[in-house]
Amino acid sequence: VQSSMTLWELGEQPLPASQAAEYVRDAAEAVHYAHQQGTLHRDLKPSNILIDRQGRVRITDFGLAKRIEGQSDLTLTGQILGTPSYMSPEQLSASQVTGQSDLYSLGVTMYHLLTGAPPFQADSIPRLMDKIVKQRHRPVADIRDDIPPCTDSILDQVLAKDPADRFPSGRAFAYALRECASRLAADHI
Repeated sequence: VQSSMTLWELGEQPLPASQAAEYVRDAAEAVHYAHQQGTLHRDLKPSNILIDRQGRVRITDFGLAKRIEGQSDLTLTGQILGTPSYMSPEQLSASQVTGQSDLYSLGVTMYHLLTGAPPFQADSIPRLMDKIVKQRHRPVADIRDDIPPCTDSILDQVLAKDPADRFPSGRAFAYALRECASRLAADHI
């Protein structure tokens, strides 16, 4: 019996919207906690998020983590570090990385869980980076017809190119996912 699975393993096929939202909501709360402790993850992706046997979300692999408050880096600065498909535009342009960068990566993870792939793909790293920095993601509702409008609204905000346009915290991201789920449940009563 396997004790845990990564979201990568679970996301090989698109997940039901409610299940993807639940996993990402819990991950957003965990990321919020890490940020409150002064730590940026900088490499959030489905393979770094575990679901344990009890269904609890666990964030792993803090190998690229950085202290938020200008303290010493746990890894080198001035380099592009992370997995490009899940990196925020500011990470790819070697700009300041904040908590909103982690939230962007978590948004890419949610998109992947809903569609089976990250929002941007290309045949080379430079083309991929260009797409992430300049292009808007395709709405999930264009790919799946069972996606509620609030899901795409949440993804629009968390995948905003400008970090200031994203959710202010992991808790705010989690709250939006919770509210979306509540509206859906109320619509189906």
